[in-house]
Parts: sequence; C-alpha cells; structure tokens
Amino acid sequence: LLSLSISSVELVHLLMARTPTHATIAAMDEEELVTLNVGGHIFMCSYHLLIKVPDSMLASLFSPQHKYRCRVDLDGCFFLDRDPDVFKEMLAYLRDGVVLTHDIRMLHALIVESSYFQLDELTEKAVEMLLEVERQPYQYREIVDLRAEVHDMKKELQHIRNTLHSLSSQQSHSTGSSLYTVVTPSVIAASSGESLGEDNHMYMDM
Repeated sequence: LLSLSISSVELVHLLMARTPTHATIAAMDEEELVTLNVGGHIFMCSYHLLIKVPDSMLASLFSPQHKYRCRVDLDGCFFLDRDPDVFKEMLAYLRDGVVLTHDIRMLHALIVESSYFQLDELTEKAVEMLLEVERQPYQYREIVDLRAEVHDMKKELQHIRNTLHSLSSQQSHSTGSSLYTVVTPSVIAASSGESLGEDNHMYMDM
C-alpha cells in the first residue's frame, strides 16, 4: 500500500486552498451559486439570496466587511450550525416572499430562526400566520392530520403487502402452489357469513 504523509503546514495550506475567504466572498457575483452545509444538510442557492436583506445577520455572515465570517467545513462549504428543516423554510421565504408552512411547530421554529438571523419581515409574517392558524385551528390542522393519516395508511398497506408476499412465498415452498389457492369457497363463505351448499355454491342466509 502507498503510504501518504503530509506535514501540518501542508495540511493547513490544503485546507486554506479549499476554504472561502473574505476575498473570494467580495469577488462573488450576486448570481453565483453558494454551497451551504446547514446542520449536516447541503443547500445550494445564489449569493444574492443570502444577502437579500442587507441589514440582517444572514447577510452579514457573507459580507467581506463582517468580522464574524461564516465558518466552513472540510469540503469548503459554508457551515451554519442551525436546523436544516427550518432553514429550508427560511430560504423559501427569501425566494418568494411568502410563508408557505401552516404547521404550528414549524411556525414557532421559524419565528425563532428568523429572529436569530434578524429577518424582521419574515418574523412578522410568521407571527401573523401563526395567529391565523390558531384562530382557525381546524381548517389547517385537519389537513395536517389527514396527511399524517394517509402516510400511516400507506405504511400499513405496505406492511400488509410484505406480509402477504412472505406468506405466499412460504406456501409456495411448502405446497408448490401460491397462497391464493388455499382461499377456497368454504373459506370465503366462512369469512363473509354466507352458507355453502352441497353443490359448492354460496347461498346468502335470509
């Protein structure tokens, strides 16, 4: 095996070559793409989006004049130690100017996050949306509950399918026939509450 040795000085130079600096930030075009590592999740957006609100902390982190520049990870991505799900909602607002979520917990988190990044307009709109949702609890909560219910039903259906497939495979190995060959008229009659005549036809109990 090829052994690779690298001095600490060389490692520092290597990392510096992959690390964005104030100079590279200053040279960025507003439409240039920026890669972010937010809580371990990778985002890509335009530089313009990050500095869209000039007086915000978010814009300051990517300003060459700011003394607290944004940190970077080992891959050279700008690193933010924040919740990626909430950050995604925040970026969506910066793109479209609309608070898209109606989820109460997400709205609370969005208020905290926007306050942290000093996005005052987003904070106000998130508070307004939260008050609207709380005034009309069932209109939005029912939608969220239905989506969760459908998701659970899909999981249960997939579990049933997997179980049937497993039983079918076991039946096939033991008898050489599929599971469905054991579902006889007598089984169907028993499960449906119907009676089975001598001619093997089913008759409804009247």
